[in-house]
Amino acid sequence: MRLPPPAPAPPRALGRAELDALYPLETDEPMASSLSHGRAMQYAQLAMSYHLRDVECLVAADYIFYYRELPPEAPGPAPSVTPDVMVVLDFTPPWDTSYRLWEVGKAPDLVMEMSSRATHRQDQFHKHHLYAELGIREYWLHDPHGGYLEPRLEGWRLEEGLYRPIAGELQPELGAETFYSEVLDTHWGRLLDTEELRLWDEERGNWFLPPAESEADRLQQTRRADREARRADREAQARAELEQEVAKLRAQLKGFSESEES
Repeated sequence: MRLPPPAPAPPRALGRAELDALYPLETDEPMASSLSHGRAMQYAQLAMSYHLRDVECLVAADYIFYYRELPPEAPGPAPSVTPDVMVVLDFTPPWDTSYRLWEVGKAPDLVMEMSSRATHRQDQFHKHHLYAELGIREYWLHDPHGGYLEPRLEGWRLEEGLYRPIAGELQPELGAETFYSEVLDTHWGRLLDTEELRLWDEERGNWFLPPAESEADRLQQTRRADREARRADREAQARAELEQEVAKLRAQLKGFSESEES
């Protein structure tokens, strides 16, 4: 009588130290390379977080994304990438772990990278192919510095395993070139005067601005309106004074004319 083979032992649960060795919570990837780089990352995260505020999702900046699992005995760390900003719909993450593709069961829906001197070649070639291979639906590149992308905002949508460019549309009435995001169901914008990144806010019918910038913009508009009002008052006063002078001169000329006739 042949005995059945023993059942395979269940996989051993890894301890915290082993997990951290395979999937550390920090990497050597460059972080924000400048103030403009950091501000662009912060804007993209805040804008998308606000836009998706009623949706169960993850909107994260500099969040490590492990895309290949390693066996427990392998030396770490596992292959990973740290997108500047990424969006994962229908997902609420545990707050003390990295993003592990095989555990979550899906790739991010959208990734945005901010190009810099240190990263622009990797962003345009290696990550472009990697993100398509991983199944990330939309890939966006923004150049907050200038000099690495032309134009400074580009987007691609995954179609049959390949990224296809997302066409931009010049809209002078908005002062921007706009690009539609299917993941967000709204438009990214590249402002024509400053080249800054913006996200369209359907509720306000304007570009999204964080609260501090919105307040600053409101104050700037108030000051501009005050300046315009003061200028209009000065112009009205100058016209009134000129009209008084013209009326005075006409009266003098009329008096001189009447005295000549008499």
